[in-house]
Amino acid sequence: MNQRSGTIKENVGSVWALLGFAHNRSAAALHEGVDMPDIQSSAKSESCFAALLTLFFLFVGGFTIFHHEMWRDEVQAWMIARDSGSLHNLFYNLRYDGHPSLWYLLMYPISRLTHQPYAMQILHILLAAGAAYILARYSPFTRSQRAILAFGYFPFYEYGIISRNYAVGLALLFVFCAMFPRRSTMLPLLAVVLGLMANASAYGCLIALTLSMSLFVAWWQDRNAGIRWAISRWRVMASVMIVGIGVLFAIQVMKPAPDSGVYAQWFFGLSIPRLVGVLTAIGSSYTLFPEVLTQWHMEPSGTIIRLSQALFGVILFTYFALVFSRRPVALVTYLLSIIAFAVLMYCKHPGTLRHHGHIFVMLVVSMWLFNYTKDRPLKRISVNKIADWCTRHVTSVFMALLVISLAGGIIMSVRDIMTPFSRGKDVARFIVSNGLSNMPILADRDAPCSTVSAYLDVPVYYAADGRWGTYMVFDNQRAWRLTSNQLVDRSARLANEKHGDILVVLNYKMSPDVRIALKAQSIRVFNGAMVGDENYWLYRIKYPVHAQREKFADHS
Repeated sequence: MNQRSGTIKENVGSVWALLGFAHNRSAAALHEGVDMPDIQSSAKSESCFAALLTLFFLFVGGFTIFHHEMWRDEVQAWMIARDSGSLHNLFYNLRYDGHPSLWYLLMYPISRLTHQPYAMQILHILLAAGAAYILARYSPFTRSQRAILAFGYFPFYEYGIISRNYAVGLALLFVFCAMFPRRSTMLPLLAVVLGLMANASAYGCLIALTLSMSLFVAWWQDRNAGIRWAISRWRVMASVMIVGIGVLFAIQVMKPAPDSGVYAQWFFGLSIPRLVGVLTAIGSSYTLFPEVLTQWHMEPSGTIIRLSQALFGVILFTYFALVFSRRPVALVTYLLSIIAFAVLMYCKHPGTLRHHGHIFVMLVVSMWLFNYTKDRPLKRISVNKIADWCTRHVTSVFMALLVISLAGGIIMSVRDIMTPFSRGKDVARFIVSNGLSNMPILADRDAPCSTVSAYLDVPVYYAADGRWGTYMVFDNQRAWRLTSNQLVDRSARLANEKHGDILVVLNYKMSPDVRIALKAQSIRVFNGAMVGDENYWLYRIKYPVHAQREKFADHS
């Protein structure tokens, strides 16, 4: 090839390196002497595929999220951002929530423009679509794998349709993977990505620390291979500081307040059920079923299922550890992330399927990085042979897990479209359409009823806590629910204080004795929600209330 063609190749390679997003297949072509038209044709084809996949993702995701009724965990973050008068007030209001601040900071300026929670859903689906585009355009997987993965349970439904802080973390994680091949020149930008990722969620913070170690291992491996990183010592130090500041800032925001009422303590003892729970989490993140069908009804799986999933988790964890055993970067990424998650689940918060999904996500990331490095033979021949066997079948095993994930995504999306996820939105719509929104609202319990407050955009009286508010405050004064006597007393007191009728919103049926004592009028029942405790009973209490102080049987 003539000198002019070689110069063109070098220039194009330099531009792609500066962008930091060169697709691994096209980048490899540059070094293999493939003609420029072929490279450009391949890049154009990949761009078209990614664009079409993303548009389809937006279409299907937009339709699904339009039919998704948000529940309390989604609207909690929106209400904190919406009801904070300043950034200082925002960070103050986060002291009980246990999450870093990035997701709230993204919503804060939007909540200055509108109080409608639908704005959060639009932001969320755009972030999820951005993650899908990066996956489709820059990951080393086959097109079928990329398409199946994009519409899998976690990327599409759990982190796409359900609006939480995990979508921004997933998008940043995929950005990191896309930039990884240019790590020797893009280290400060990678550090910025990791610093932001640490502030997406508690799991994002652990992932940021894990990938920092992965970068160190990549540097060590490149150094031993005679590959020098084109970056100064000062930029390396600056990169370390960026990640460190991001992680420390996230920890400071997540640090529970002294009077926090949830997950304030760590557990460091020996507990077999906790250990089994961690192993079950690994297995369920891959198999999904039956948790994907039962988790919203708050129904724990049976013992046999949990033990089966724990065994499956051990088998899969060992299998992929052997697959990655000859590629240190992928191995460190996989092992450290799973160990970090396991410690968090065992010692702090066992989590649910949405948390355990990060185990599946880190398997995808490890497979992504696996394709960027070369094998290093192991010293023990027997382990090498086992690793060979595992690697020969890894495509089939990985594809099987992707298909399971796709099935979970389809099933849950269809269920969400056909079945109300929560009835909180319907309760709020009914209250507004029937001219009841100006009445004082007493709610029990605060967690399910906060969904109604979010859609109404008005504070309600959380009677169990004895305070008015919108979002949940997880301090040690928070009560679980009212007794029957308390429900009568506090309903009567509120109506008499306001000198008017009040609405009572419950997520359980009021007992006959309480209804008689308060002369409560049943207005409507809202049931059939996918989330088991976000069905509602709506009552009207007439003023004045002369309830007798009696002993009532506690409501079930």
